[in-house]
Amino acid sequence: MLLKIIDAAADILVSGGLTDWTVERVARRAGCAKGLVHYHHSSKSELLARVAERIAQRRHKRRLDALAVGGPPSIDRLWIDLSDEVKSGESAAWLALLSLPDPRVRESTSVRTDEVEALGRAAVEAFGIEGTVAEVGRLLETVTNGTQVALVRGDDRALVQEAYHRFWLGLLA
Repeated sequence: MLLKIIDAAADILVSGGLTDWTVERVARRAGCAKGLVHYHHSSKSELLARVAERIAQRRHKRRLDALAVGGPPSIDRLWIDLSDEVKSGESAAWLALLSLPDPRVRESTSVRTDEVEALGRAAVEAFGIEGTVAEVGRLLETVTNGTQVALVRGDDRALVQEAYHRFWLGLLA
């Protein structure tokens, strides 16, 4: 039931943002009593922190899966995944979580060193990129997040995609 509550809370955040997000709606979506949500999560901020962790895990896994394809197809796969996250509302939900001043949520949205290194390692293995896995991972974390911010903001998609591909050309040249 715990994971069902977290997934319900994430679904509501992705589909409606923070303005539509309430513990009562989470309980209805999870098919449980509001008291059960409070039993598993002592506060709204604790539940939002768990949602942030869940979304972060999914985002990280998709990036690693895209890079695991290897070579140029992984660049296209990563672009598709980034675009799909924007279309689904997950990127906007992630940005909303990043904007919250709550310390629990902030901690949950912080990128962990092991995740950065895993991303860097995947890129180094996929392309033979020079540099430490931490440097490459941080660079990819920054570029993928920046790409999504531009798309969420409504920047011209073709221009954002061109900048994304120029980044990869520069990195791999």
